[in-house]
Amino acid sequence: DGNVALADKIYVGVDFGTATTVVSVVKPGGTKHTIEVEPLVLSQPSAHGGLIRDVLVNTVLSWYEGKLLFGADAYRNRPRLVEGVNTLSSFKMGMGLDLGPEYPSSYLASNKSRGIVIERPADATREFIKLLVRSIELEVGGDPSMIRYAFTVPAAFQANQRRELIAAIESCGIKIGESCLIDEPNAAFLSHLYCEARGDGGVLVSLAKTVGVKVLVFDFGAGTCDLSLIDFSISADGLRSKNIAISKFTALGGDDIDRKISELYLLQQLVDATGASVDMNRRDFEAFVLKRLMPAAESLKIAISNSLAAAGVSSLRDARKLDDLSYQAHSVQGIKLPGVGEVSISQPMLSLHQYLDVMEEFCGNYDDMQPGYNVAGPVSDVLAKAGLAPDEINAVLFIGGSASSTLIRSAVMDCFPSSVHAVVPADLRVHVSQGAAIHSFGIHGLGMDFVTPIVSE
Repeated sequence: DGNVALADKIYVGVDFGTATTVVSVVKPGGTKHTIEVEPLVLSQPSAHGGLIRDVLVNTVLSWYEGKLLFGADAYRNRPRLVEGVNTLSSFKMGMGLDLGPEYPSSYLASNKSRGIVIERPADATREFIKLLVRSIELEVGGDPSMIRYAFTVPAAFQANQRRELIAAIESCGIKIGESCLIDEPNAAFLSHLYCEARGDGGVLVSLAKTVGVKVLVFDFGAGTCDLSLIDFSISADGLRSKNIAISKFTALGGDDIDRKISELYLLQQLVDATGASVDMNRRDFEAFVLKRLMPAAESLKIAISNSLAAAGVSSLRDARKLDDLSYQAHSVQGIKLPGVGEVSISQPMLSLHQYLDVMEEFCGNYDDMQPGYNVAGPVSDVLAKAGLAPDEINAVLFIGGSASSTLIRSAVMDCFPSSVHAVVPADLRVHVSQGAAIHSFGIHGLGMDFVTPIVSE
């Protein structure tokens, strides 16, 4: 009985993303035997006192004026801070890698500890989750011991990566096991199915009631391109759902687009700003420059992507017919270059056609002998694992902030015949956390897993 299961527990799902984290909670519905799932608006500390409240929590830590910030203001202050020293991001992608202290210059390294030690991505994950959990507990109220958690992971996260995440969570005082983790695409599928079922139906529910449906969940975030192929159907006996295949672990996401923009265009603008040639090896570029340029690159990417979406342009070919307008981002200041000193870019710029040149590598013509960064690569991989042809897929469900790009979605759908449905939720960011909350309710409240998982190789 769902009402009994909800009586004294609070079921929370955490979508711990590379760039942003979202948390959702299950609540009793308006009628018997129903539930409501909604994202939590969480309090995040402001750099200047007070609180910022938002559903989205940037997965960023920043040491600013003697205090550790997480979330919105930790992210907003990144341009004036130094990655790996007093601001840390994308640490999720370092989980499970034993590379020794990766933040030796951090203000929070052991030799400069202020009660908090952050030397590795696992340390950053622990401290971020600790701050996040405090905010969750304040928001839901009640006895914290009554909260039951589920966390999302990329489908292809390996066993060592999952173990290190569980260890980081448990170090915050949360009891959690392998069953409390749910693959991100599966969580997104659960949430979208729940939303369709509660509304007037939708593509997936309609198809599932007539035939068995094969859905490819394409989760394209900041750090990973995560695919899960799910087979499900709805009949008088209930709903049946299981994984058929998952893509191999692919460290491919929006961050890679930002990196290319920084390397190909913003670096040259920085060199031009110095008035002299800058001799930098790869190590210096990574250490002193790249992470400082990427926030500006991300801002430019989002501005151009939104402009294309507003114009209804979804293909590289059609985008190249547009006027080559230039876009600007906020200044990038205080970058210290070896042998040069401190330099800045007053107006970072990127033209539409420069952006399209970058995107050619991600969504241009695909060569399976040289997959590179092309988003068609993971699609080809997961279909091969399942032994299915493109025309045997019924729908593609898009999830993840980077999937908001119409160019990315168009490139993925080019892998399939026109009969395959493209399903694009109104909000690409909240579904994974809502699915995690449903998973928490299923595992902790009902003792069942709603999607029969498969294990990654």
